[in-house]
Amino acid sequence: MNAQDHERAKQRMIEFLQRTGPSLPIHVAKAIGVNVLFSSAFLSELMAKKQVLTSNMRIGSSPLYFLPGQESQLEKFSSHLNTRELEAFNLLKEKGVLEDHQLEPVVRVALRAISDFAFPLKYNEKLYWRYFSLSPENAMAMISVSQVPIQKVENEYVKEVFQKRAEVEIVPLVIPEVVSVREEIEIAEVPREKIETVQNESNRSGEEKENILGEKVADEEVKEIKHKEKKEKLNDKSEFVENVISKLKHKKFEILQEVEVKKKEYMAKVKIDSDVGEIVFLAVAKDKKSISDNDLAVALQRAQSEKLPAMVLAFSELNKKGKEYLALWGNLVKFVGM
Repeated sequence: MNAQDHERAKQRMIEFLQRTGPSLPIHVAKAIGVNVLFSSAFLSELMAKKQVLTSNMRIGSSPLYFLPGQESQLEKFSSHLNTRELEAFNLLKEKGVLEDHQLEPVVRVALRAISDFAFPLKYNEKLYWRYFSLSPENAMAMISVSQVPIQKVENEYVKEVFQKRAEVEIVPLVIPEVVSVREEIEIAEVPREKIETVQNESNRSGEEKENILGEKVADEEVKEIKHKEKKEKLNDKSEFVENVISKLKHKKFEILQEVEVKKKEYMAKVKIDSDVGEIVFLAVAKDKKSISDNDLAVALQRAQSEKLPAMVLAFSELNKKGKEYLALWGNLVKFVGM
């Protein structure tokens, strides 16, 4: 396939997405008559030019690809969210705006995971979430109206309604100290497996969520549980993983963040100094007898969802198809033998 064929294929991809909206790589590949490996590479090039966008949400292990302006069409795929994320999605869709500190920890974490649908905003130094189809202006209006003091409501009928609502809310006579203690007990009793589910099924790490929002992800109880779970998981490394880490350090790579640790697979964001400055890769190491074109394509697809170039590491060699794939797409994915 020459350069002219490449451009025609990418143009057909754009036309297909214009007709169908958000789509999986396999559907795009079938539509233009190429295999998934070529399709992923073409989509990666279009993403680099901002002509195609990708969702944070995953269908299986793949994101959805769509054109700028098609963000609202992602809503029809909301059924693919996990249970906690779907509950948070439905709650936000119903209310339009949610105040962060009034939500349960698992809901707060889930909202940060569904960044396709939940957008953060601040009002009076408080963090709120707005539904993606609700404009920032309308969201701010909803927040400000909900916080209007009763004495500032000029209409006497409306004032009376607000006063009655306030009286009804005060009936239980729950003093602030009791409310505080009760909330702390409820947060402390959030089942550990629920927190673990939200953590594992979220595609963003706790560190990333804090950087995006400038806020703590959840209460200290949730952070402590997540930190303990992550520490226990990462400390249990196989001999293969330990060897990979050792080789990376030997080759002057700095490990910025461990993304996934398995017995025979290791994934991390790594950095290395080069003649043109620092370069960050998504490194994927596999314990296999040989590395195939499919291994390279899967690594590239995962890396492009992180907006990073891919680097595949192995103690074995590339097979024939792997070498052919690398020769064609070597500008997007690197192979490092160890």
